[in-house]
Amino acid sequence: MLAEERKEIILKQLYEEGKVLVQDLSASINVSTETIRRDLKELENESLLKRVHGGAVLTKKINGELSVNIRKNIFLDSKKIIASKAIKYIVDGSTIFLDSSTTSIEIAEELFRYNHLKVITNSLLIAEILSKNINIHLILIGGNFNAKNFSFIGYAAQEHLNRYLADICFISSTGVNEMGLLVDSSEDEAIIRRLMIEHSENKYYVLDDTKFYRSSTYVIGNLNQFTGILSNKKLPKELTNSIKPNSSIILDDN
Repeated sequence: MLAEERKEIILKQLYEEGKVLVQDLSASINVSTETIRRDLKELENESLLKRVHGGAVLTKKINGELSVNIRKNIFLDSKKIIASKAIKYIVDGSTIFLDSSTTSIEIAEELFRYNHLKVITNSLLIAEILSKNINIHLILIGGNFNAKNFSFIGYAAQEHLNRYLADICFISSTGVNEMGLLVDSSEDEAIIRRLMIEHSENKYYVLDDTKFYRSSTYVIGNLNQFTGILSNKKLPKELTNSIKPNSSIILDDN
């Protein structure tokens, strides 16, 4: 098994269970404990985990960028719940921004029920899904290709995105911290998401419960900027307290 394949297995288990043990990984992957420890050290150097005695745990602050090939296969049930909520806020004839998150991939899968939509995205995976739908006018934002996210980023992508306005956007991120700030591990993706928010009339933040209290380096915005917040589980009290009193923000988190 290639090193990258091992790392994908390690990260998938880590994100699903919150921790991994060297001995268990060695047995399940059928490699030596020394090989697993080397993999964990390399992943720690990428800021994707924190090594502890006997294994590794997730860090509260994520500075590394997790591959979309891993992200799209974890917490699928949660993402499908969020996608089923998202479609309640879409009407035929809308122009929609979808970011490159794996939750937006699940939302894209739900758009086949509509007769007429215009969708603008920087995600190659979403573009591949929607290219099969003759009822969707698809616009793929071009730019520098991000192989980890299968997305387009950079100055060219920003300039392209600046040409458009949308009725609605769906935005995710690496996490939301205790102060209600949306954060991302990728500066370029954070900029694209900020532009989508700025250029949309209605803005929805979509997050599964693993994003609660997660931090990273680049700030996208805060919860008070959104029309609605969609989650598979109820937001913790600290996060709801960060929303301004008497706010009209929709909390679809039950």
